[in-house]
Amino acid sequence: MKSILLTLLSSFAVLHSSFSAQPNIVFMYADNLGYGDLGCYGNKEVKTPHLDRLAAEGVRCTDFYVVTSTCTVSRGAVLTGRHPLRNGLLHQLVVEENWHGVGLPHRERIMPQYLKDAGYATACFGKWNIGFAPGSRPTERGFDKFLGCRSGNINYFTHTYHGEYDLFRETEPHHMEGYSGDIFAEAAAEFISRQSAAKRPFFVYLPFNAPHYVSSINVLKGEKPQWQAPDRAFAAYGWNPAETDEKRRYLAVITALDDMSAGCSPRSMPPGSVRTRSWPSSPTWAPFCGPRTASASPARASIAMALRLCMKAASACPPSSAGPARSLLAACRRPC
Repeated sequence: MKSILLTLLSSFAVLHSSFSAQPNIVFMYADNLGYGDLGCYGNKEVKTPHLDRLAAEGVRCTDFYVVTSTCTVSRGAVLTGRHPLRNGLLHQLVVEENWHGVGLPHRERIMPQYLKDAGYATACFGKWNIGFAPGSRPTERGFDKFLGCRSGNINYFTHTYHGEYDLFRETEPHHMEGYSGDIFAEAAAEFISRQSAAKRPFFVYLPFNAPHYVSSINVLKGEKPQWQAPDRAFAAYGWNPAETDEKRRYLAVITALDDMSAGCSPRSMPPGSVRTRSWPSSPTWAPFCGPRTASASPARASIAMALRLCMKAASACPPSSAGPARSLLAACRRPC
């Protein structure tokens, strides 16, 4: 454990010294992504060109660990930088807790609160899943903007969770059409564009709900629960969107996730992408993390520690100016 913490500390000392100004941070957090589900981690069947580029031109972590394989608890840990036994969020939130529960105790400070103190604009676009009672909602915990779902495995197209519409802007329901991940990615790109024009450092937390499976309770009556992806993701493989093979459908979800990451990180943008308009010239750190694995391994260190060190480095930097981009791709394992 000591050697791993020393490695993290030394790595972020190098990162800090490479930035002459406050780095922008775009933290992309996948939902239930397996360790071997991306091309850059050895999967020969999936098409993930943008995330593969992120890994090739940045840092690819091969031995990073999350504290647990559940959605709620891993989010509480990564946002606080503290183990669940310390931050008090120890279980997966059930339906009513997602909608109206406190979730993560209010005594806990999370990433955007620290970064706002350092002058950052902050936004969350995606799956919240750590409590939506008054005082627990994103814009009450340090985020300037929020567009996303309160709960967990929403329907990707209808945005429903246990019979209720679950897409919110700030603290109110907000009806939109489209694939959930595209909605979140476009909102992030627009936020990045605005903050870049204002020359203000920003922190974007982008917790996609992909590739989490959609449960039977979150589909329409008579609809079969299955992996949900937009037509273009199936087209990338030459498959029909009506494909019934579950493995093929899962690969399409991963490819859609890869496409959604394009334009939300400096290393994964395809040339000529519509989202390239949004990317700033100022220094940027863009981690992508998928908190799940295909096998259990002994616990080591959490990405939360790395992000906490990054926050500390960011707050010590002068205001933003032109500089390099840095990327980190971590396919996280879970402790046994």
